[in-house]
Amino acid sequence: MNTQHNLILFTSEAFFEKESIILNEMLGMDTDFRLHFRKPNTSLEAQIKLLSAIQPEFLHRITVHQHQEALSLQFGVNCHQKEHERLEQKQMNKLVSSSFHHVPTPIEIAPYAYFFCSPVFSSISKQNYSPTFSWDITNENETFKHKAVALGGISMETLQASKQKGFRAIAVMGSVWQIEQPITYLKQILDSWTNIV
Repeated sequence: MNTQHNLILFTSEAFFEKESIILNEMLGMDTDFRLHFRKPNTSLEAQIKLLSAIQPEFLHRITVHQHQEALSLQFGVNCHQKEHERLEQKQMNKLVSSSFHHVPTPIEIAPYAYFFCSPVFSSISKQNYSPTFSWDITNENETFKHKAVALGGISMETLQASKQKGFRAIAVMGSVWQIEQPITYLKQILDSWTNIV
């Protein structure tokens, strides 16, 4: 993964008031990161409404998880392939990522610019969602480590442990959206992770 995108932020699963204002402010921070737009069980129309409120210069940094074909065509955003879509070998334009709940093989990760290893720690946003094995990738090859992104339970408290497990990139969600000052907290994580890696 490009070093300037060694942190990925997932949107909150639910829409909330002033979300576009907060996302635009986050994307406008000096530190660069990718945004994964994940809104399960929401309509295409609702997702179009929110993406339409994102400043156009930020759209190339966004990857969508639902309604991929329509949103990619309309906004030029990238696409994430969910596990069932991967197993069905669903074709997508601008495909960049997928998620794995097992250690993937070189063939499995070949189509993607990066992939998520999940969950690395006990999830903050999902109850009773914990790792079933240790995601230690320190002995994996260079290509694997370059593409792997730690997801699940990532917070200020697990940054050092993520690095010790061999990860060079992390993804955050619950630790950012479950506090009152998400912009401030994201900036803290970005600064701390940059200093660690």
